[in-house]
Amino acid sequence: VLDARRHRYRRYLTEDFLPFHYAHVVDAEYGGFMCTIDRDGTRVADTKRAWYEGRGAWTFAFLHNHIDPDPRHLETARRSVEFILRSRPDEDHFWSPGLSRQGEPLNEPSKRDLYGDCFIAAGIAETGRGLGDERYLKIARELLLKSVRLYDDPNFCPDDRSWLGEDAPPITGMRTLSAWMLFLWVGLALLEGDDDAEVEGIVDRSIDALFDHHLNDDFGLINEVVAHDLQHTGTPYDQFVPPATVNETMWMIMLHAVRRQDQKLLGRAA
Repeated sequence: VLDARRHRYRRYLTEDFLPFHYAHVVDAEYGGFMCTIDRDGTRVADTKRAWYEGRGAWTFAFLHNHIDPDPRHLETARRSVEFILRSRPDEDHFWSPGLSRQGEPLNEPSKRDLYGDCFIAAGIAETGRGLGDERYLKIARELLLKSVRLYDDPNFCPDDRSWLGEDAPPITGMRTLSAWMLFLWVGLALLEGDDDAEVEGIVDRSIDALFDHHLNDDFGLINEVVAHDLQHTGTPYDQFVPPATVNETMWMIMLHAVRRQDQKLLGRAA
């Protein structure tokens, strides 16, 4: 069964996904990815998003590093990284969510969009691994540490109420499954073959927060949101469980468990 699925997904990757993206999404002129594309390849808009530059760079770099060592994939990732780094914000802000095709920010730097910076850090780190570029790895580490520092501000409030509707109660300093997941993701690339006690500590902290605090003992599932002090909120957020994000997070924890040869952690995540 696994071999059949592997063959199916590889065929989809090589015969559908990659040809479509190289033809319609990858920007051969400016670098980066134009993701507002119809199913037939018609370009709906040529603007770009910080989130998808990070995700795209990671996808093509990981593809090169672990599945198909075609240098075109790594070059696509590198050009996305260079594209996004031209608009890097200062140490107290996150990336502007929107960019023109040429790379000009379409919004002010964000005070809330931690996720974009973490996606970008993951993409830069995986690209740095493929290139053997210590500068990229250093930048990715800096972005991770900045994101954790801003996340730890008790006044930090990601704009995540849309999960439960715009009238959901705001929770200043909320802790989110999504943030811990992204810290784990960036850590995977930064710790591949390297020892870094500070990054390892962020990974440990993320795993502990998920299993010891986000896990809701009332029904045995992991909540997206807890309060800044890692306690459940006593609000409708205590009923909110995002299955897709939980599954993403568990495979990242399992990869950390394999990296550490930690059978107990592997079994807990599985």
